[in-house]
Amino acid sequence: MAEKYVLDRTPEIERLEQQAALIGHDRVLDHLNVAGGQSVLDAGSGSGWVSRLIARENPGAKVTGIDITPDFVDYSKLSAEREGLANLDFTLGDVCEMPFEDGSFDLVWSQLVLFFVPTPEKAVSEFARVLRPGGQVKLIVTDGVFEDLWPEQPALSAGIKAFRDKVLNRWRLTRIPEMLTAAGLSEIGVETDIDRVYSFTGGASAAQLENIAESYVEVIRAQHHLAGGKAEADRLAHDLLAFVSDPESTAYSTHWTFTATKP
Repeated sequence: MAEKYVLDRTPEIERLEQQAALIGHDRVLDHLNVAGGQSVLDAGSGSGWVSRLIARENPGAKVTGIDITPDFVDYSKLSAEREGLANLDFTLGDVCEMPFEDGSFDLVWSQLVLFFVPTPEKAVSEFARVLRPGGQVKLIVTDGVFEDLWPEQPALSAGIKAFRDKVLNRWRLTRIPEMLTAAGLSEIGVETDIDRVYSFTGGASAAQLENIAESYVEVIRAQHHLAGGKAEADRLAHDLLAFVSDPESTAYSTHWTFTATKP
């Protein structure tokens, strides 16, 4: 059973929609080759922007989004209705215990979700279960956010990493190939690129600054006990905002796309 999403709040819907522009619709579409008549699952669909994008670009496909947060599902349904996307629906549910029959989908897409799940191996097993033979899973995650900084900020990088480890259940990117294999998937491939959300040269953009304040900073302050107390959390949040606002600062993190096939 997945836990409540760490940023489960109404303003998070708007942040996810705005973050879509930072990630880029092109980056999603570059990794998709959906044929007419195929069924696609967006696992952990959030505000539903990826589901809507896939449905718009592939009107002959059947797209389903699933998310554990009721407000996200309600928003997604309303947005799909407003856009007239008859080939798209959304379901409230847990990606670790999905209410779909075995072999229901040709493609399972899960973007920036897996590291929020306390038992990601269960989610990956579910992705494999609902895939048809020959279908693919695509897992998209980022790694190393605020760890590779210039000018170097060892205390800030260490503080962010320690805090993130606690929030994300000591998530490790290197576990993904093992989880895919254990789920019975094969032909595992990976592509990497620069993460556009938290990478910048010459200071963060206005859109990035807003996103950082509403994601990392919000969580640090809300979960201050994981940072060693309110004073320590305030210091970490202050130092992070100061760094990303510095027009001389540079930060790089990596965008990973894992692909695996069901035999």
